[in-house]
Amino acid sequence: MECVVEGHTISAEEWSDGSWQPSPGFRAQEKRRLELRQATPHQNAAQQETATRSDMKPRPPPQRKRGPLPRMPADTIHIVGRPKTPVDLTKLPPWQLYEALLKAASLPDQPPASRDKLRVHPTNNTFTISVPDSVRAQAYLRITSLQIGDRTIEFHVYAPPPDDAFCGIMFNAYDSFTDDEILKDLQESNPSMPVVGGRRMGRTNHVLVTMLGDCLPRWILYHGVYIRLYPFYPRVEACFNCRKVGHRTDVCPHPKRNRCSRCGQDHPPTPQGTQPTCLARCIVCNGGHAMNSSNCKYRFIKKPIPSDNAPKQAHNQEPPQQQPSILRNSRSPSQERSLPPPGQPQQQEQTSRSRSHTRRRYRSRSRTRSRSRSRSTSRFNSSSSPLPCSPNSSQGSSPSSSTPGPKKLAWAQGPPESLKASPTSSPDAQVRELIRENSSLKAQLSSQQPQISKLMSQIGNLTQYIQSLEAKLDRTIAQPPATAPQPMEATSLPSQPQSQPAGKRKANTSTASLHAEIDIAAAVSKAVSAALTTLDAKFEARFNTLQQAIADTNSSLNALKSYTEATNTSLNTLKNYTEATTAEINARLERRQRSTTFFQPATLQAGPKPGTA
Repeated sequence: MECVVEGHTISAEEWSDGSWQPSPGFRAQEKRRLELRQATPHQNAAQQETATRSDMKPRPPPQRKRGPLPRMPADTIHIVGRPKTPVDLTKLPPWQLYEALLKAASLPDQPPASRDKLRVHPTNNTFTISVPDSVRAQAYLRITSLQIGDRTIEFHVYAPPPDDAFCGIMFNAYDSFTDDEILKDLQESNPSMPVVGGRRMGRTNHVLVTMLGDCLPRWILYHGVYIRLYPFYPRVEACFNCRKVGHRTDVCPHPKRNRCSRCGQDHPPTPQGTQPTCLARCIVCNGGHAMNSSNCKYRFIKKPIPSDNAPKQAHNQEPPQQQPSILRNSRSPSQERSLPPPGQPQQQEQTSRSRSHTRRRYRSRSRTRSRSRSRSTSRFNSSSSPLPCSPNSSQGSSPSSSTPGPKKLAWAQGPPESLKASPTSSPDAQVRELIRENSSLKAQLSSQQPQISKLMSQIGNLTQYIQSLEAKLDRTIAQPPATAPQPMEATSLPSQPQSQPAGKRKANTSTASLHAEIDIAAAVSKAVSAALTTLDAKFEARFNTLQQAIADTNSSLNALKSYTEATNTSLNTLKNYTEATTAEINARLERRQRSTTFFQPATLQAGPKPGTA
């Protein structure tokens, strides 16, 4: 089929000379086609990588099934050692490891009952040794390597914090201080907090604080500034060498392998600064992300750390009473400003309101209306004070009748409420109440008489004892001591020259005998001085003992006198109150007798006597 169009006829040379230009639409479509053809392999690789990532579902890190390790004694010092050389501690003979530790620390072996206790952790590839004293612990901390057989194994030995310690993080708090300076400032700035550790976290600007106690405080003072303290959760230890959890790469017992830390395959890792071409895989959860990525939800060991930031307790648990703890600071600044002064009942009302709010918040929806109403009614009845009974109610009794036993009277509170006049009380009931209280007061007074007499006898005995001690002290001071050295007679000196008879010539005395006499005299004087010094010391000690006994006796006597005076004052007050009560009873009886006489029928018929009011 031929189609004729309008135009000019050209030759083949003009068609192929390259002077013809396609339209802009054709050029755009051709460019798009070439781009799609070049991008097809990359899209296929991206789609394959996306499909592979979707197949990698995160899962919790595998837990090795093993029995619990033996617990070390809590009253000892624990030392932990991590090997720097690739070695499996579980395959070493335990007695060789123990002997190597003793040899490296230059310590002697102890008896079997008091030896240091060693434990090897099969998962972390570390050892822990329990030491009873600090001297042996310092010797173990100086170990840098162990010689086991013909092998030299380097170790990093350190003392971990106690088992009941908590760790907190101060973010962006590091400023070119050493770990010793950080710990010293934390301990001196917070004397009420038992801070046991403070150091920089690796190469970051954060500071890790370790302390003991029941909970972690919200704020801590560091270099004069209050800094927020957040709970610290340790990461799950993972090894890039064997691709297992439970230990780090530096303590891996397997030989070093040249494998990629991103995907775990046996190829060299990607150079620094270049785009990785392999697919990332997490060691902890086996997910499609890097090991230290924030997308891993299993990277932290979630241990319950009690802190002041924890939520309130549920409605079925009563909140604990606030104790004066040095580590508890759960109030916010707004709550501290809104609290009333001590002694006002608004604090209890606020506590009950917050407690009821917590109960309403955590209340289950399956509870019926009648059950919740009964619970609220019982809670109101248990928390509120008992209401007074109304006059019309036939059931119930007064609060005073619910407690059996005699009624206790407080002298500082004045007369009891039952003695106050009320419009509904009758004179007979008041008289009976007064008689009963008078008898109870007399019974109390008679019951305290033996105690008063006993106290008076004790005071007399103490007075006699003090007088005897004073007399004994006077006799001791007056008479000379029995142990005083007696004056030496002339015959006691063996080298003293004897008297010569008349008419005989005195023998010549040698120089040696003179020196001997001088030495004997010096020894005698020294012995006398020592005896006098000893006597003075004994007398001083005895005098101090007697003086202390006298002072103690005087203090006891003063205390007894004060107690006796207080008892006498109380008895006088009780006596006055009894007399006033008796007078009031007599006055009421007299008024009652007068009223009875006035309302007799004979008096009404005869009328009042002349001259009477």
